[in-house]
Amino acid sequence: MEFETPELEGAEPLPNMGAKIPNYAKLDVKRVLVYGVRIMDQFEKKAKYKPMLALFLNEADKEPVVLNLMLHEVFDDAEVMARMGVIWANQMFGYVAKTVKIFDYETEKLRTEINVWELLEIEEAVEELREIYHTNKYKVH
Repeated sequence: MEFETPELEGAEPLPNMGAKIPNYAKLDVKRVLVYGVRIMDQFEKKAKYKPMLALFLNEADKEPVVLNLMLHEVFDDAEVMARMGVIWANQMFGYVAKTVKIFDYETEKLRTEINVWELLEIEEAVEELREIYHTNKYKVH
C-alpha cells in the first residue's frame, strides 16, 4: 500500500521522498525519542495527548536520518502517555530517551517535559513507604 504525499506550492521536496521501507522489522534503529502532541478536544473541551516516536537511523556523529511515527492511541493524561510510550518503546527498541517532551499541536510550543524514570522511581518509593507503614502498623509482638 502506497500513500501519496500532497505537493505544497513553494515547498522543496524532502531528500528521501523516494525511500521505501519494505519491512520495518529490518530497520537498524540506533536511538528512539518519544514525544507527544497536545490536542484540544472540541467536544469534551479538554486536552488529549497523542504519542509520537522519532526513530533515529544514523550514528551519533552522522547527518540525521529520522523516521517519525504517530501512534493511534489517545491519552487523557500527559504522564500516562509519557510512561506508556517510553515503556512500550523500551520493549521494542534499545536506547530510548527517558525524557518526553509534549508540544502543543496548534502553536507548536513546548508545553511540558516529563522524566519517566523519575516518575517510576517516585512510584516505587511510595510503594516502599506504603509497605513500611503496613508492616509497622500490624507488627506482632
